[in-house]
Amino acid sequence: MRAVVVLALGAAACASGKGASAPAPAARERALKEMGVTPTSLTGATWEWVGTQTPVELIRPDDPSRYTLRFGTDGKVTGTADCNSLNGSYTLSDKALQFGPLATTRMACPPGSRGEWFVKNLGYVRNHFFTGADTLRMDMMADGGTFAFRRAR
Repeated sequence: MRAVVVLALGAAACASGKGASAPAPAARERALKEMGVTPTSLTGATWEWVGTQTPVELIRPDDPSRYTLRFGTDGKVTGTADCNSLNGSYTLSDKALQFGPLATTRMACPPGSRGEWFVKNLGYVRNHFFTGADTLRMDMMADGGTFAFRRAR
């Protein structure tokens, strides 16, 4: 399917008159929808944490594939927080997103791990939005910061 996505997106770029450059966002979204990919859906994908911008710093994990979330259609969320697994619940209403209690395994991760910070701060998430088919953002309450996630490949 990935080859089909690439071909469709390439065709959309050519049709837009922009040659080999990236397709216009509207053309890309249209091509993805025609293939049955819902780019603005939390479910059906694994999301990798690429960073969080807080009011005072940018926090990035060393390896985004070690910090993941996967949203089920049943209101359950699973994932990883570095060397630990996590699971819990979430509620979704339009753009509002809130996590219920998140349980994790308690393995000792290597020095420099952001696992505990990641899980703790997911508890402050209050809404979400998409900035493209493969980018999910989650805002924390009280302007605490914004998580950025990418769709895992």
